[in-house]
Amino acid sequence: IIIHELSIEEYYWLYYLRNDLKAGVEIEDLAKHYFPNQNSKLYQAVMNVIVRGNKKEMEVDRHMCEALYELFEDKMEEREKEWREETVRCLVETCEELGVSCKETEKKLIDKLALPKEMAEKYIQRYWKVYIK
Repeated sequence: IIIHELSIEEYYWLYYLRNDLKAGVEIEDLAKHYFPNQNSKLYQAVMNVIVRGNKKEMEVDRHMCEALYELFEDKMEEREKEWREETVRCLVETCEELGVSCKETEKKLIDKLALPKEMAEKYIQRYWKVYIK
């Protein structure tokens, strides 16, 4: 496939699936088309490939790069929240399996992950398999 010979209208995403995007107009146009489809796993996958393949141009046009980050911000926050939740779950379950007490596990959540006491207590209640109040 000779990408530069493709019709942008017919093969929009395939046309932009390359590593020589121009900072400014092309990247801005791409971001505008991506935004309404940002919840689609397929669009996310394609956009991830495009962004990774064009890191230099994204850096050249800082303003546009920041606009793309804003587009991804919600997803990044959501993934960070999911990561934190999974990390806490694994820590609580591992401590329980290793015989660490509830109180000591709670202390680790507070000290190591900088969680407020109330939140640490909620995580213990949620993930400790044999939680006894």
